[in-house]
Amino acid sequence: MKNIFTVLLIEDHPILLDSYEIIFNLINQKNSVLEFDVDKAMNFDSAVLKINEAKKNGGIDIVLLDIRLEESNKNLTLAGEKLGVMIKQLMPNTKIIVLTSYSDTFILNSIFKKVNPIGFLIKSNVNIQCLQDAIISVISNEPYYCCSIKKMIRKKNGISFTLDETDRKIVYELSLGTKICNMSNFVLLSKPGIEKRIKRIKENLKIESNSNRELILKAKEKGII
Repeated sequence: MKNIFTVLLIEDHPILLDSYEIIFNLINQKNSVLEFDVDKAMNFDSAVLKINEAKKNGGIDIVLLDIRLEESNKNLTLAGEKLGVMIKQLMPNTKIIVLTSYSDTFILNSIFKKVNPIGFLIKSNVNIQCLQDAIISVISNEPYYCCSIKKMIRKKNGISFTLDETDRKIVYELSLGTKICNMSNFVLLSKPGIEKRIKRIKENLKIESNSNRELILKAKEKGII
């Protein structure tokens, strides 16, 4: 008896989209008991329609999710992250595999926290065998993360104190060169509140210097940004 899995591929590059479908076909050829009913979406709006439709028809088993997608305003954004959150809310049993070209630790941490995918791959690290292994693992309810993501998780777990999203955002903005006096445009805190947070983060990281450069370097070392 065959196990039939419904699959939604969300990717804005046609060649990658077709490649992902071929990989599911390869898995089917090697494992005759597995069968995949594959659907595709190339942008945010198309994906939303297919997710809502699937919700009415029994849900989706597996989603391969690109993060950088075009939204209705034709801008390329982190729309895939929004889709991941939407899928988790509407179909919590759906297994999400994120495939992204982003390597920025701050962005990857955000995706990990908000979407919490069972599979997480960086496109530059992925080959055919890697993606096949990820899909088979996910079908078996086993998480699958590429080396970069495993490294990020290890660093994150090695931090002995708690950083909330605002702390990470402050350090991230510092790494981009944003001045503290302008940072209230990005976080909902006053200048004194931001300075207090920076001081506390430095104390937790055992940084004695008044310079923020050492903070940025240490944050990168610890996988905070």
